[in-house]
Amino acid sequence: MIITSRDSVTGVLALGAIIILQAYLHGWWPLLSDVRWTLLAVFSLSVLAVATGYLYDEEPSFRWSLAAAAYLALCSMLAIAGLLSRQPSVVMGIVAATVVFWLASVGVHLFAARQYQRHAPQ
Repeated sequence: MIITSRDSVTGVLALGAIIILQAYLHGWWPLLSDVRWTLLAVFSLSVLAVATGYLYDEEPSFRWSLAAAAYLALCSMLAIAGLLSRQPSVVMGIVAATVVFWLASVGVHLFAARQYQRHAPQ
């Protein structure tokens, strides 16, 4: 695999989650004054990032299927915990998980592209 436009879109979605978190923490946008709205916005962007980056992959491997399922389960549990506790640290956890998942996805795509170039017939 190589870096595709899906990686760019998931990168923009991860950046959007970071910007929403910063807007909440610094009070830039009145709509995000409640942690629940911020949590729902960040969770929505996280799910969209997985849907864009993973679900539309032509050849998802079993390991990536497990990783995506674990990521979605983690984000779902954090979202439920955040809605119940109203703690901003939960939103930070979802954003961190989103960025780590995106970086892992891009890293795997770069590694696979290098492996392909090394073993490609010349």
